[in-house]
Amino acid sequence: MSDSIWSNRVKRLLREMSGAEGRQGGEAPIVSMGTTAPPMVEVPRFILDHLVSDGAQVTRPSIDPYREPIETHVYLFEGQLRLSMPVLLSCMRLRSQSHLHTVYSVSYRLGLLMMCSEGQLSHKLEEWGKFIVRVSEEKHRLKDGKYCKEARLMRRAGLNETGKVQRLAIVPSIFDTGAVLELVREGYAGIIIDEDIEGSDCPLEVAVSRTDRALKESRDVAGDPLRWRASIIAISSRVRGSHDAFKLLGLGADIVGLDETWQVGIEYSEGMPDEDLSDRLEAFLLAVQKELKLLAGAAGVSSLYTSLIGNRELFRGIELDAEVRRLLGVKAAGE
Repeated sequence: MSDSIWSNRVKRLLREMSGAEGRQGGEAPIVSMGTTAPPMVEVPRFILDHLVSDGAQVTRPSIDPYREPIETHVYLFEGQLRLSMPVLLSCMRLRSQSHLHTVYSVSYRLGLLMMCSEGQLSHKLEEWGKFIVRVSEEKHRLKDGKYCKEARLMRRAGLNETGKVQRLAIVPSIFDTGAVLELVREGYAGIIIDEDIEGSDCPLEVAVSRTDRALKESRDVAGDPLRWRASIIAISSRVRGSHDAFKLLGLGADIVGLDETWQVGIEYSEGMPDEDLSDRLEAFLLAVQKELKLLAGAAGVSSLYTSLIGNRELFRGIELDAEVRRLLGVKAAGE
């Protein structure tokens, strides 16, 4: 775990959110509103650190989430799947079947997606089924010589209805959007952009923004934008919390994976009792939801799904290279 990403300050804040350190879990830290986050106080390390929410303010925000409702739910796959908030829990590295069941139980209760490999699935998880993204070992060669993996989401319907399988493609964080457009035209309902896998050649921020815009500009045979046929999921081990997720949503992701974030937040260990895992994880995710509401309210956003996703006008770049701003589709601070 890199100290350049997971500084002591970041780890302390995340652990406070879960109750693993310092205080009662389930509460959102006000500091992520921008007062102690890069580039205001810390040295920026990533492109995300140079982005700020235009007009966001901690005191007297445009929308006060403590007094006015802010919707955090999102819809995936042309509106067919509703999640309580735009968060995916990656469990690809969990070894304990008991812990896997516990994480799934929490994600199911809260209405979130969980991602695991087919080899991790037990018969019990297969029966539960809903909200699980299953990653297969099957690879498909893209036109530029890189590879993508296939994942499947089984949405179980009512007792008298047949569930539907959604195909998703896991692609590296790549600059070329042609391969993604081709996958969507082939019928993939979701594109998972994973910065950590082999073949990534550009920052996740750039890949997400370029993919979102390319899908919006491309049309299907009926003349409708391809963007509404495919959901974008952004994954990286350097997503450090709600503030990073909030910015990736604004750049075009429908949902963001909290890969290492939730494990840092709950201070995860393989020997952790299931009850502690469940309590800390639920508290952490509820704190994430509260923090997303605080960030949205400060930016004047009442619904993440309708007003934040792909809305680059909400953000400005501070000390960010002009070419990078162009690729992201954001303006410089002060414009």
